Amino acid sequence: LSQELGIARQSLSKYFDYLERSHLVTKLYNYSRNKITSEKRLKKYYPTFLTTALSSKTDEMRQGQVAETFCVNHTQAKFFWRDTQKNEVDIILEQTGKTTAIEVKMRNDAKETKGIEKFLEKYKTKNAILVTKNLKTTIKKGETTYSINLIPFGGFVKIFGEEGEHRNAPRSFSSKSIGVRLKVVIAGVVMNFLLAVFLLMVGNYFGIRVGIGDETGGAAAL
Repeated sequence: LSQELGIARQSLSKYFDYLERSHLVTKLYNYSRNKITSEKRLKKYYPTFLTTALSSKTDEMRQGQVAETFCVNHTQAKFFWRDTQKNEVDIILEQTGKTTAIEVKMRNDAKETKGIEKFLEKYKTKNAILVTKNLKTTIKKGETTYSINLIPFGGFVKIFGEEGEHRNAPRSFSSKSIGVRLKVVIAGVVMNFLLAVFLLMVGNYFGIRVGIGDETGGAAAL
């Protein structure tokens, strides 16, 4: 990474240290039962929150990144594992003397488990979890595809040509003028805002009234 960015490794290490202290990223050490060895080996960094830029992508690689980041943050992991032959396990948990290997593969057919198998063999443990995707329901009506997915979770819109592909297609987002693209983006933001206002109004209208204690210890109903 330091070579790609054209900066010294020491400077890059300091930048990651600042991000970690700001709780913007979390650091995972390459697992070893020797703590000193772990701290000297390769490290991996994950964002401490999921951005919409990452979670709105639907390809398998991005889904895998989202799922892996979610699992790292949810488990509060401190270790991953990679050996010299590049066999790798995404998450290693150590709890009360119990070591568990967790591999995240968000594919419809996740059969590659060589990393977990190598780890279990080396460290003589039988605890392993494979996080994968085995269900996806998709219904297409007209030009719109409706799908139920675990990841990305929640609502999102994927626009035809939003990543610069299909520039020559007349209905592609990337083929439109800057003005048209700007209107589309603003419309999405405005609708999110109006939806939030509407939901707050509904919640306020149907809200439950509660009592507020007075200075004498009683409660005055609103």
